[in-house]
Amino acid sequence: MKKKSKAVVYEPVSGIGKSGQALQNFGDKQNALNKELLHRLDELERENSELRQKLADTETRLSLMESTFVALRECIDEQKKEQSMNIKRFGRCAAALDEIDKEIDQLRLKTQLNSNAIDRMVKKWL
Repeated sequence: MKKKSKAVVYEPVSGIGKSGQALQNFGDKQNALNKELLHRLDELERENSELRQKLADTETRLSLMESTFVALRECIDEQKKEQSMNIKRFGRCAAALDEIDKEIDQLRLKTQLNSNAIDRMVKKWL
């Protein structure tokens, strides 16, 4: 929606004496200033258009980053739940291993006691 600006060009006015020349100089300077301002205005409009495009690109990237952040947050939450469940499972496994170790120790003791009893009986009968 860019409007094309136009510089106003003043036509020289002839006059009597110095006033005509002064008006001519003023008109020339005003024309030069108008052209310079028009050129600068066009540059600013181009720059504004580029900045708007950069802003739109940045907003798009920001939107993508936000959706990625949401997905990462969901993934992290799921990993935390999984970790909590694994900690509970490992706790149960550790308790079961402790119970197995206890039973193995009892079996070793019984085996040792039985071996000793068998040795005593064998010595007694021999």
